[in-house]
Amino acid sequence: MTTKQVSELTGIPEGSLKYFRHRGHGGPRSFALTPRAIRYSRESVLEWISERMQADEQISA
Repeated sequence: MTTKQVSELTGIPEGSLKYFRHRGHGGPRSFALTPRAIRYSRESVLEWISERMQADEQISA
């Protein structure tokens, strides 16, 4: 998935996803096909969403 596709799926702005990558944590795991072609696997994005939901449930409990 491209950064734009992940942004559309999650509602997180592309700039925030880029910031997470720059920091090295905070967003779904990404990989570089080339230095300018950053991609995300659908499975890693869905796993990240699930982890965030679980963390939120623990905080709310």
